[in-house]
Amino acid sequence: MPLGQVIRSYDEDYVKNMLQSYHDCIGSDQERFLKENSIVMEKKDMCRTYLAIDKDDVTSILGYVSIGLRCLSVPDETSLSKSFSKRMNIDPDTKVAQSYLIGQLSRSKDAPPGLGRSILTDALNLFFSAKKIVGCRLVRVDCSDDLREYYRDMGFNWVMRNKGKDLNQMVYILSSPDGTV
Repeated sequence: MPLGQVIRSYDEDYVKNMLQSYHDCIGSDQERFLKENSIVMEKKDMCRTYLAIDKDDVTSILGYVSIGLRCLSVPDETSLSKSFSKRMNIDPDTKVAQSYLIGQLSRSKDAPPGLGRSILTDALNLFFSAKKIVGCRLVRVDCSDDLREYYRDMGFNWVMRNKGKDLNQMVYILSSPDGTV
């Protein structure tokens, strides 16, 4: 359920309390984002947050994803193949690729197994719909070392380490079911 829809449907204090009840499975920055920044960023049109709500308790958040836009600066020296780099549509002058962003992805400690993958798949489907409307085929995520394999298993490719942030920049290229871009 889109956070914006929840904000429009309920009193903002009610929504803030609802978000405060969320507990990430590892008690991370993702929990802090949802509680402290998601409403502000939603109102400023900086990103969109989608909540996975327990069907039996509409006040219980099982997980969420925040998505937006973020350019990706790609240095010449990456481990990506030339064909993959070409599919990223990197501007040859600026070395920047336009991309969608998975800003936060989180599941609660009470979430059923596989919910994180389901939320990520839903986010990729949202990006695919946006691609049909406005273009852009690249999805970016910045993740810690312990999540690199998780995103690799979901089809993301490692680009490089973030400068000064100790995170990994990984990308996914949206393609049609037949494999075409």
